[in-house]
Amino acid sequence: MAATTFASATQLVISSKNHNDSGHQFKWTSNDHNAFTVTSYGTTATVSGWSDTSGNVNRADHIIKRAKFLEEDDKGGWALTNRDEAGSKPDYCGSYGHSADNLGNCGFRDYDFFMIEFDKEVLLTGATFSWINNKVLDNNDKKHEVNEHEAVNMNEISYAALKNNHVDHSTFDHIKSSNSVGHGYAEIQKNSGYYSDINTNVHSRYWIISAFNSIFGSGANSHEGNDGFKLASLSFTTKTTSPPNSIPEPATFVLMLMALAGLASRKFSLK
Repeated sequence: MAATTFASATQLVISSKNHNDSGHQFKWTSNDHNAFTVTSYGTTATVSGWSDTSGNVNRADHIIKRAKFLEEDDKGGWALTNRDEAGSKPDYCGSYGHSADNLGNCGFRDYDFFMIEFDKEVLLTGATFSWINNKVLDNNDKKHEVNEHEAVNMNEISYAALKNNHVDHSTFDHIKSSNSVGHGYAEIQKNSGYYSDINTNVHSRYWIISAFNSIFGSGANSHEGNDGFKLASLSFTTKTTSPPNSIPEPATFVLMLMALAGLASRKFSLK
């Protein structure tokens, strides 16, 4: 029987450059710069940006569409600008997005997320971020900055493992009920940098990392509308299968017994 073991955690750095990895490769896969393929430390993945920006009028969108474009900061983290923020709707907001977030700019709330398609099934164990949101709205709808401790405490992410990559023109409810094989949420923490520990036991090739979205689960202190990040890397493990133990086939085993019996009989007749 083949034995399944789990390899130690591997990191996928999704920056366009990684000077610590001689095999690092990066390539845009979309002319709109909203998807790319990256190879990091021997793992290849396609990363794309998405948000619920279609299906209704301005503030009531619920259908998922590809982001307008992705943008990398000087620390190797990725933000996305969705189609509401890019001003693609006539006479609408025309704002500019600097993170994957659920901040509700210009009176609407979209839930931005990254889809990561790995070249093999993986179990996500964590994510790192180059930046997190540090602004909140006061009672007069004015934004103001909070301190580092408050910023870390208020930011969360959601994640989901999917059966396939079919999210275009889907909804979050449909993803959860028909496509997800595991989902949850995680707090963003800080040590030497910003990170989240992901607690799941599901392996998949297709993963969502999203600004906090309560459809995928929430805790007592979870709150939508103040979560934003720039995604820098993902940690994961993979299953490895060792070769099966060598066990003689039944027919071969019977032949061996017959041969031994024949030898014993021959020795007896010679006596």
